[in-house]
Amino acid sequence: MKLKTYFNAALLCLAVSMFAACAGDNLADNKEKKQEILQGVRFTINETKTSAKSYVGVEEDGAKTRTTIKHTTGLGADAYWNNDDYIWVKNNAGVWKKSISTMLNTERTHATFILPGNQSDYSDGCPVIYNISPSTSPSFHDSPEYLNINYLQPQTKANDFSMAGYVGDCGTGVAKSTGGPGEFSFQLQHNVSYLCFLPRCSNAVLGQNLQLTKIVVRSTIPNDYIAANWCNVPSTGAVFLPSTFLSWAVNGLSSPLVTASVNNFPLSNSTAESPDLNATYIVILPGIHDFTITYTIKDKVTGIEAEIKKQVNGIDCKPGEINDITANLNVTRTYTNKYYAWDADEAYDIGHGYEASLPTIPYGKVGATYLPLSFFPIETRTYEGEQVPYDKRLGHGAWPGGNSGVTAQTDFFKNNTPNVNEALWYAFKGDPHWDNTTPWLLHNHLYTGGMWLKTKSKICADEGITASYMENGYKADIGPYAGYYDSYQDFSDYGYDSFDNTAASINTPLTNTTGYFFLPALGGYSNAAGSDASKVWLTDVGIKGRYWTQNSSLWESGMISFNIESGRVRVSMHDNPTAPYSITKFQ
Repeated sequence: MKLKTYFNAALLCLAVSMFAACAGDNLADNKEKKQEILQGVRFTINETKTSAKSYVGVEEDGAKTRTTIKHTTGLGADAYWNNDDYIWVKNNAGVWKKSISTMLNTERTHATFILPGNQSDYSDGCPVIYNISPSTSPSFHDSPEYLNINYLQPQTKANDFSMAGYVGDCGTGVAKSTGGPGEFSFQLQHNVSYLCFLPRCSNAVLGQNLQLTKIVVRSTIPNDYIAANWCNVPSTGAVFLPSTFLSWAVNGLSSPLVTASVNNFPLSNSTAESPDLNATYIVILPGIHDFTITYTIKDKVTGIEAEIKKQVNGIDCKPGEINDITANLNVTRTYTNKYYAWDADEAYDIGHGYEASLPTIPYGKVGATYLPLSFFPIETRTYEGEQVPYDKRLGHGAWPGGNSGVTAQTDFFKNNTPNVNEALWYAFKGDPHWDNTTPWLLHNHLYTGGMWLKTKSKICADEGITASYMENGYKADIGPYAGYYDSYQDFSDYGYDSFDNTAASINTPLTNTTGYFFLPALGGYSNAAGSDASKVWLTDVGIKGRYWTQNSSLWESGMISFNIESGRVRVSMHDNPTAPYSITKFQ
C-alpha cells in the first residue's frame, strides 16, 4: 500500500528574514563558548519562539553538510537544519554566493545564514538555493543550479535521513523585502522527491532473526533515470535532466537505480510499520516510475544473506513529497530437518526424550547444539533377516548383498521417494541448476542453496517418453560401462559405481523456473564435524542435500541416494542405510 505524505510546510517551506550584520556581535553556543560572528549579510529564518537559545556552527572542521528529515508515517516529515548546512544567494551582479556561517536555535527549526558582502549587494527578488550536493562535473561543480542525486545513499540510523542534503536534497526560493531596513523573507520549496521504505516480517519468530542490510531501487522503464550527477535545479518546480543529458548517459552520469546500504536494521515488527525500527529513505528525481525494489536481508545466526524482490508500478513521485512504500519480507519457502534411515517408519527426531534438544542450528554457528551418538539406534539387520529388537527409526527387510538388491517396504518411502531409474532421469535429463539465491527457511532461520530440476511431466514431454518408461529404466549412456549395455535398462539391480553429472550448466542461473521444482540442500546429522565423534551435529545446511530413493544396490552397504551440491548431482549407489538423509516427493 502506498501512502503519500507531504513535508511539513512550517519547516520545509521556511520563512526567512535577512538583515545587515553588525561588526563585533557575539553569540554564545551551548557550552557558553564565545565565537566571533563573521562580517556579512544575515539570512534569518523567522522563529516562533523569540527566546530560543541559539548556537553557532562555523564551517571550520570539514564536516559534511546536511539537513535532517524525520518522518512519521502519514503525517509528513520534519526538516531540521544542521550547523554545517549552507545556502546560496544570487547577488545583484548575478553571481551565486555561498553562506559562510550558520547559527541554529536549540530545536534546529530555525537558522541564520551569513552571506559575504554588504547589504547593498542583495535586493528584492534575489534567488535562493539550498543545494549542498553539487554536480560532480568539473564544469558545474561550483554552481548551485546543478545537482548531484547520488546513486549511493547509505543510512546508518533508522528513520533519520541525516544525509538527505548530502545525497541530493535541494530547495529554491525568492527573497522578498519586508519593508524594514535590510530585511528580507523567502520560502524554500523542495525540488526532488523522496521514498520512505517501511518493511516488516509477518513471521514474528523469523523476524526476530532477521536484519535489513540493503535496499536497491531500480526503475524498470527504459531511459528512466532516478539518480544523476548533472541535474538542473529550476527556480520553481521539479529538478530535471537537461535536454543534452541522455546523450551523455553512457558516460556514467546517470543511473536507473539507487542503492541504500543500511546498518542492520531490525525486522522484528510483524503486523505494522515501525519507522523507528527500520524506516529507510532515498532521494530521487521526480516523475512517474515503475520500480523493482530489492531488499537484502540477513540472518543474525546463520549469517546468510538473501534478496527479496518486490515490484511496484505507477508511483507518482512529485517534488517535495514522500511516497511511503511498505513491504512484507516474510520467506514462505520453509522446510523441517526430519532425517531418516533408509526405509524407516519414523524420522530420527521421534521418541527417546531428545526432541527438545534436536540440533536446529548448524555446527559452527552461535547457539549450535548436538545430540549424543547414543541417540541413534544400533543397526542389527543381517543379510538373512530384519533387526532384533525392532526400532521404527531403522528400515525394514534384510541388508542388501549376496547379489540381490532390496526395495523399500514402508508405504511412506514408496510414496515419497523416486526409484533409482527416476533418479537417473532427474540427474541427467532434468537440466539441474544450482541456486544460491532463492531464500528458504529451516527452523525459522534463513538459508540459500538448492537445485532446480525439471518435473517428471516436463522430462517426459521433452524426452518423448512415458511415465512408465521413466520408472522402469534409463538410457545406458552414463557411467564407466556406457555402450556395453542395451540402449535402455533397469538400474534397480545395478551394483557398481555411482553416477555424477558435473555439467558446467549446473552452476548457471535458471532464468525461467516454469516446469521445474526446487530441491533444498537440507544437509543432515553428522558426527564428523567436531573432534568428538560421540557428538552429532547438524551440518551442511545450504551446502549439500541428500535424499533417499526406494532402491538398494548389490553392495553390502548399498542404499541408493540422490545427492546435490554446487556443480554436481550424484546418484550414489552405496550409502549406509542408517545415514540420516532427507525424504521428499519429487515432482
